[in-house]
Formats: sequence, C-alpha cells, structure tokens
Amino acid sequence: MVGKLYSEDLLNRVEKSVADFRARREMKLLLFIDRWLTRVTGWLIIFFLGVMIVMAFGQVVLRNFFHTSIEWGCFSPSLGALARILGAIIALAKAVI
Repeated sequence: MVGKLYSEDLLNRVEKSVADFRARREMKLLLFIDRWLTRVTGWLIIFFLGVMIVMAFGQVVLRNFFHTSIEWGCFSPSLGALARILGAIIALAKAVI
C-alpha cells in the first residue's frame, strides 16, 4: 500500500512539472511576441513621424527657397493619411502597454 501511494505521489509531481514546463514555454513565446510587437510598433511610430516631418520641412524649403511647392492636391491627403496611421499606431501601442 505504501509503495502505491508513493508512486501515485511521484506520478502527480511529474505531471505537474510537465504542465509547468509547458506553461513556461508558452509564456516565453507570448513574451517574445509581445516584445517583438512593441519594438515594431515603436519603429513604425518613429518612421511615420519622420516621414511627416521630412515632407512638411521639404514643403517649407521648396516654398521659401525655390518659389515652388508640391501641389497640395496630392500632398495634403498623404500627410493626412500618415497622421491617421500614426494616431492609430500610437493608440494601439498605448492600449497594449
């Protein structure tokens, strides 16, 4: 009787350790995905904000020094779209964090 209880206890401990190992492995995968998405989101924010700044600065330089400009009919919607994309990415990043 004592041998049977000992083997059941050992079996329960082994099953629990296997379940803990699987849970840890799944958690490591989720943490890896979370860190990766955080980095990608940060780089997207930097990229789109940089593009917007370069586009706006380029427009100012063209107007003041070359007396020309990029036609706003096609330029303004691009900045507007970038602003909406940037806002969505920032909102997503804040919701996740």
